[in-house]
Amino acid sequence: MNTEINFIEKKTNKYSAFLWWGIAFIILLLVVVGMLLYQKNQYTTEMASLNNQKEQIEASILEIQKEYTGKRELKQLQKDIQVLQSETIPTVPLYHDLLNIINSDDLLNYDFSGEDTVVIRAEFTSLDDAAKNISSLSNLDYVRETELTNIGKQESTYEATLTLTIDQAALLKEFSTDD
Repeated sequence: MNTEINFIEKKTNKYSAFLWWGIAFIILLLVVVGMLLYQKNQYTTEMASLNNQKEQIEASILEIQKEYTGKRELKQLQKDIQVLQSETIPTVPLYHDLLNIINSDDLLNYDFSGEDTVVIRAEFTSLDDAAKNISSLSNLDYVRETELTNIGKQESTYEATLTLTIDQAALLKEFSTDD
């Protein structure tokens, strides 16, 4: 029987433990890097989706703001129109009302340039006719004061300049158009 005894020590591989730890570390590192890349792709996709949603919401908000702004401007315009209508002096109805007193053929000039002053130049056949017209004008509710500024004899008529001071509130009340 032949037995062999080997007295040479078997050398243990010094690097085998490091090699296994190195391979494990590289595999672990690859797994971690892979997971990070996967998460990055997921977050990038999610961010793109959220950006699309954000853009859609911003577009909706812009539409709503435009609509709201349009409605707000319309309401403001309506308020402005109401204020203007309530404060605007009704000059045409005033003119027609004055023509009911002074004959249109006798009226030479009508000027309503001031805030509360009307200047009328008219021809009258007699001084009594002028006095009657001045009296009629004075009796109007919206006339505060009637003044005969100038009167002069023309060939067969009298030319008079009348200055009327108007009460704007009474004038607006008289000719209000709240139909």
